[in-house]
Amino acid sequence: MKSIIIPHLLADLLQGSNKQKMIALAALNRFNSLLGEDERVISIFEELVKTGFERDFVLSVIRAAGSEGENLLLKLAKEYSEN
Repeated sequence: MKSIIIPHLLADLLQGSNKQKMIALAALNRFNSLLGEDERVISIFEELVKTGFERDFVLSVIRAAGSEGENLLLKLAKEYSEN
C-alpha cells in the first residue's frame, strides 16, 4: 500500500491543482504513521510550508507524522525565529 498510494499523493502535492493538494494533504494526514518514514514526504512538507500553501493545514499534517514531523516543526520554528 505504501509503495503505491504515498507516491501518488506526493505527486498530487507537487503537481496538482490546489484542490488536489488539499485532498492529498487530507489523505496523508490519515496515513500519519507512515509519513515520518519517508524523507520525500518531509522535504515536500517543508517546501509547502515555505510557499505558504495552506500553512496551518500542512503544519497539522506534519505534526501528525511522529518524531520526524516534530523534528521538522522544530527546524522550521528555528528558521522562522531567526528571520
